[in-house]
Amino acid sequence: MSDVNAAKDFSLSNQNISLLTTSGMLELYVLSVGNGVSWVVPQTLSVEVITLKPTSDKEIVWQGKKIPLVMLTDKKNVSHALVIDGVQDQLRYAIATTSEPILVNVKMSSLKDVDALADAKSTSKASQYVYQHIQHADQTWVVPDLEEVERSFK
Repeated sequence: MSDVNAAKDFSLSNQNISLLTTSGMLELYVLSVGNGVSWVVPQTLSVEVITLKPTSDKEIVWQGKKIPLVMLTDKKNVSHALVIDGVQDQLRYAIATTSEPILVNVKMSSLKDVDALADAKSTSKASQYVYQHIQHADQTWVVPDLEEVERSFK
């Protein structure tokens, strides 16, 4: 057997093992970002849930460093934030929430795409970060475009 064929066989067997060991479950943080809108963010992107009393609606101090803050509601309604490990190297930022973020385990098959027009609760500030609306049970969640969020810091 040539090295190329051996590499292909190894690659295919790794893919099959990967598919067989996938649980089909997602760990997501559900974030109430204001005006009845909830965002969902994969747990793997989160760094820490913090209690928040913002003095600014643009940044917070976290572990001695100023990091950007995504605030989609009036700061008087904010109580917590989820610190996110950004796509860009060394970028961390926080998403302000109106309640403590909730970690949920969800079956991937239970999530359904929803037409963007179906979410009437969307605010203009929040709508600029919408990647996809999804339905889980009787709840509509927003999957945010985190790359767009990060571009907004520049």
